[in-house]
Amino acid sequence: MHASLAVPAAFFPLTDPLLVLAAILPVIFVVPLVFERLKIPGVVGLLLAGVVLGPHGLGIFGRDGLIAALSQAGLLYVMFIAGAELDLVMFGRYRRQSAVFGATSFVLPLLFGTTAGLATGRPWLAAILLGAVVASHTLVAYPVASRLGIARRLPVTVAVGGTIVSDTLALTTLAIVSVGAQGHLDAWRAAAIGLGTVAFAAAVLTLGPHLVRFFFRNVGARSEAEFLFVLAFCFGVSALARLAGIEPILGAFVAGLALNRFLPEHGPLLGRIRLVGSTLFIPFFLLSTGMLVEPRILLEHSAVWALAGMLVATALATKFMATWACGRWLGCDLAERLVTFGMAIPQAAATLAATTVGYQLGLFGPTLVNAIVILILVTCLVGPLIVDRAGRAVARRQLPTDPDWSGADRILVPIANPQTASSLLDLARSLRRSDDPIFGLTVVPGSSSRPAAAVASAEDVLWQAIERTADGEVQAVTRVAHNVATAVAMAAIETRCQAIVLGWNGQRSLARWVFGSVIDQALEQAKALVAVARLTAPLTTFERLIVVVPPLVDRHASFASVRFKVQTLSRRVDTVAIWGIGREANVAALGELAAPVERHVLPDWKALSWLLATAGPRDLILLLSARPGGPAWTPVLERLPGLLASRETRSFVVFYPPEREVPLDPVPSRTADLPLAT
Repeated sequence: MHASLAVPAAFFPLTDPLLVLAAILPVIFVVPLVFERLKIPGVVGLLLAGVVLGPHGLGIFGRDGLIAALSQAGLLYVMFIAGAELDLVMFGRYRRQSAVFGATSFVLPLLFGTTAGLATGRPWLAAILLGAVVASHTLVAYPVASRLGIARRLPVTVAVGGTIVSDTLALTTLAIVSVGAQGHLDAWRAAAIGLGTVAFAAAVLTLGPHLVRFFFRNVGARSEAEFLFVLAFCFGVSALARLAGIEPILGAFVAGLALNRFLPEHGPLLGRIRLVGSTLFIPFFLLSTGMLVEPRILLEHSAVWALAGMLVATALATKFMATWACGRWLGCDLAERLVTFGMAIPQAAATLAATTVGYQLGLFGPTLVNAIVILILVTCLVGPLIVDRAGRAVARRQLPTDPDWSGADRILVPIANPQTASSLLDLARSLRRSDDPIFGLTVVPGSSSRPAAAVASAEDVLWQAIERTADGEVQAVTRVAHNVATAVAMAAIETRCQAIVLGWNGQRSLARWVFGSVIDQALEQAKALVAVARLTAPLTTFERLIVVVPPLVDRHASFASVRFKVQTLSRRVDTVAIWGIGREANVAALGELAAPVERHVLPDWKALSWLLATAGPRDLILLLSARPGGPAWTPVLERLPGLLASRETRSFVVFYPPEREVPLDPVPSRTADLPLAT
């Protein structure tokens, strides 16, 4: 019995680099997927995984060796990407407003956080660093604003610019505190550090672009050389910062700013940088930070929870005061101020960096580190929720554009089941008004041992489906890929299709819940209009079209394309019934339809469930839905297709509008001209 217990004790924590990689890479892969399915940021999942698997949890991993090295690289990489991804053009457009908000959202939390640190008996340096921790913020909620279509509106733009200012000030404070913790620090030394940091940043930002430009001109388009140069530049500038007595993470941030203009947003080089960071360096840094937490302290010492509550209250209160004051100066209404507030709440990159350095310098003990990790977890959950709620209100007032959707009308139809191919192609034909082609797509798994034979077999199936249409208007497209959804999204871009028609069998499983079905992944990757269909009968046999209109679905910027498709499909039926859900459902948003129309406003989703039970085999149900995170999205829309598929004889189509960028707000000439509502 003792011998059996001695094996795990001698085996863990893992120290062999091969065993560490073999055990930790599946964690990095699976944990973010599971947490994102639970609508929780993946960064939270990796932090919790570090808590559970670290030396103070199950003891599977330690914070030394390979994990320590990659964690240090990840810390630098976080700050490097933060500088490389900043939209400097957007910051320049609103630099005055962003500077005011960034300074305000830094100074207030710094003062209150420092006061709280002193009140709890901490020395001046630890208290100031604690204030800097509370003052910084990370754009964890930015993807939520982007999905809602408000990423380029004034509240979000000011929050993004303010992040540059607040994080730069926080990192400068960290550099001063770091030097002070290693020796005597007075006002002259602090000023010298500040001036030295500014001089170092100016030198890198002045000389760095010349070096980068020289390299790119002489090396040419060699992807591996470009990527290695970027890594060398990042870590080289960080090393020079350390030699100059400046915190290396500030050097990494400045290196990212120096390379910013050379890394196009959608370019392949920035894509490789993000890939390596998100799959290797940054997850190791997050796991290592989670390993600092001691669950025993959380369970045995109530002081941790009291300290965490104080930090959370300080962060929320001071960020709210800063947001409210600046929002009033900018002329923003309540919803816009809440959006900026939600953007400024989450604590992640700079907070984790300062916490790690503070722990290494001995300024932060285990109790405070545990409290800060709780602060990170709470703010990373609260911030996106506030942006989601308030951002929907901002998006509702955002009048959608009404472009001409009667031009190009290409449609892509992925075909996986020959038995449903004819009905999907028929639906695609019914959704268009022009003579543009329909593309039938078949995807061959990239893991096939005989790819040539697999392609030939797939093309035979595709051509058999096309020949059954007997009109010769469908063009065959074949792709070899490991991921079907990626192949569909890329094929839609390559063939310039404006819509994608997908078939669905209504099946659900645990694997599909964790990794997402092909449809879920296609909705995330494809920007075109997506129609998901399950047709149990030929399209010509349907007599009535039942259109379900959820609240606010007509507020999507590309709703005009959906309206155009509904109007086209109404030509194939005898009557149309429009069922609007809730008071905000616009049953008149579809305009004039080809068939006689009955319009009804239902009080809630329960009433819709009752009416759907009355739909017969000659009714085609058309649900106007939204992608997750959009202004009209609710959890009901995610469950409704499963409800529709519960009856085997029921046929339905779900429309997801295309994704389009919203144009930038015009640059206001003075503060008084700032819009009250965007």
